[in-house]
Amino acid sequence: MVVRRSILAITVLLCIVSLTTVCNDCAEKTNDRAVPTAVSAATIFEGESFFKNVRQLTFGGQNAEAYFSHDASRMIFQATVDSFECDQIFTMNADGSDKRLVSTGKGRTTCSFIAPDGRSIIYCSTHLGSDDCLPDADMSQGYVWALYNSYDIFSADPDGGNIVRLTDAPGYDAEAVYSPRGDKIVFTSDRKPIRLTDNGAANFGPYFHPDGKHIIFCSNLHDTEKRHRFDLFLIDIKTKEIQQVTHSQTFDGFPMFFHDGAKLVFASNRDNKVRGETDIFIVDWVWPKKM
Repeated sequence: MVVRRSILAITVLLCIVSLTTVCNDCAEKTNDRAVPTAVSAATIFEGESFFKNVRQLTFGGQNAEAYFSHDASRMIFQATVDSFECDQIFTMNADGSDKRLVSTGKGRTTCSFIAPDGRSIIYCSTHLGSDDCLPDADMSQGYVWALYNSYDIFSADPDGGNIVRLTDAPGYDAEAVYSPRGDKIVFTSDRKPIRLTDNGAANFGPYFHPDGKHIIFCSNLHDTEKRHRFDLFLIDIKTKEIQQVTHSQTFDGFPMFFHDGAKLVFASNRDNKVRGETDIFIVDWVWPKKM
């Protein structure tokens, strides 16, 4: 089933589960290949007053949904690169070096996260439903996200071994993050809808700023008809005031703040060499003086 994703407008159930269920059918997978990469300065567009010192961390392919470890030394992200025909989960150093495959290499994966203590990871995968990539979503009408019923949530060691299946209910289970103590996860599911926004746009990829007063998210708020331009926006939880963060005229999405709010990592088409190419960027976060 394919639907338009909508985060402050998404109809989902936020669920919490303890990390206890073991999967006996999951194969262990570790890939020790390390691919060093360089860090490159990237464009800051006019109006991007929250940004300073943007650096590009990945180069080529489709790379998105990158999230820091608690100590900011590593990142975990999804990518369609090399011989893979759809997204798999990788880790890398915060400077883009030491890229490693940590998912099984089977099925389609998304939405990964590193535990606060760094001793485990979680990600979502369809590999128990099929070794192959499931059909891509139809993008002819703009950005959409496929809610595959075979998406389940798994935990694993940092190198991808010792996989544990955490969800096994029918339907879409994904977009999971750890609780601060690492003993629970909160995730998105289509088991029961909750409507959080109603602005006529596709809104997704929300993440709290550490001040607890703001949420950053991705939206086509200024391009609801064509759905080709997505920017990052910041919403004040109390006043509901929304400020536009990026102005790249293309795709910016999947943001995450470091735990002290000093840095933001996100995925973008900016500065790409091939149409549709998506890479990961890291930026120093600054508050504009007027705030």
